[in-house]
Amino acid sequence: MKKIGIKPEQILFQGQTLDIKDGTLANNLKLATDWLLPFIQSLGDIERIYVPAWEGGHPDHDALHALTIVTANYIGLLDRVRQFSLYNGFQRHHPLFRVMFPLEGNGQAEQKKISMINRLKFIRMCLSYPSQAKSWLGLFPFVAYTYWFGGFQSLQKVKLERLYMRPHDGQLYYESRGFATWENMQSLIKEFFLSFDDNEKSILDKID
Repeated sequence: MKKIGIKPEQILFQGQTLDIKDGTLANNLKLATDWLLPFIQSLGDIERIYVPAWEGGHPDHDALHALTIVTANYIGLLDRVRQFSLYNGFQRHHPLFRVMFPLEGNGQAEQKKISMINRLKFIRMCLSYPSQAKSWLGLFPFVAYTYWFGGFQSLQKVKLERLYMRPHDGQLYYESRGFATWENMQSLIKEFFLSFDDNEKSILDKID
């Protein structure tokens, strides 16, 4: 992040600060939002919020998606949130997956063109995560291919209703990996949703 001009004091690792372990964000949504809400409110005018897509790839990614859009909606910033795909198992059998593939169920994708220079920079930056070497072993070839030959970043708007819809038909990638089940994720997110703001119950009533 420092390589693209972000100052060290602007880089926060709140999972570490709040002692939220890898794979447990869905169990700690209230703890996370107790920090996130006042933090966002302290920033003043916000032009855009980016968050991993609702796609069933990793439980932490989907939990972060839910945390972010519920919080953003509460303070009137939902229309400024955009989601980006990382990986999902849509129409794939384990261990196969799709990389940077926006799901149709999340709405129309906005295509942002990436210059050739930035494509090279972004591909190179994928090698900047030694602690995630095992994950990048599987992801890197497909990410590099998408950046180089695709040449664009896909972004989609977000919807509260999607939190109670299975990201896609078939088995989700985090289910195939044994990380979580859709039923458990839905239960935890729904509990968080209702405890966050009673007014959100109207959304659930329409879905149920």
